[in-house]
Amino acid sequence: MSQQVYRETEAFTTRWDPEIESVVHEWKKYVDGELFREGARSMLELAEERNSKTILIDHRDMTLVDREDQEYIMEEWLPRAVEIGADYHVVVHEESTIAEMNLDDIVDIEEHDHTSRMTDDMDEAREWIAEQ
Repeated sequence: MSQQVYRETEAFTTRWDPEIESVVHEWKKYVDGELFREGARSMLELAEERNSKTILIDHRDMTLVDREDQEYIMEEWLPRAVEIGADYHVVVHEESTIAEMNLDDIVDIEEHDHTSRMTDDMDEAREWIAEQ
């Protein structure tokens, strides 16, 4: 089955993957500020439209998330994800200690009723999402 594109820009693509029944979001380059938030909202819009409890985020071409965007994820994106029932997400990052440390700051979500994972292996991420 082919993935169905919901939104595509030069910075990101958000699509529905019927094989794993999940939103799949790919960052194509580093972005911050409003463009980052636009991509993040795109994930949630599609998750809400599809009544999806899962989001797979391909972060390999983005590397870092700046501090303000990290705060946006924790203060606005995660609570909204929980509100719409998107209770699981996985972030696929590049094989880099710096990238993992940066993303680890975001994925520390103990205060939210949400489960998150990080990996540098896309197959592992797809398998985990499909199991949720």
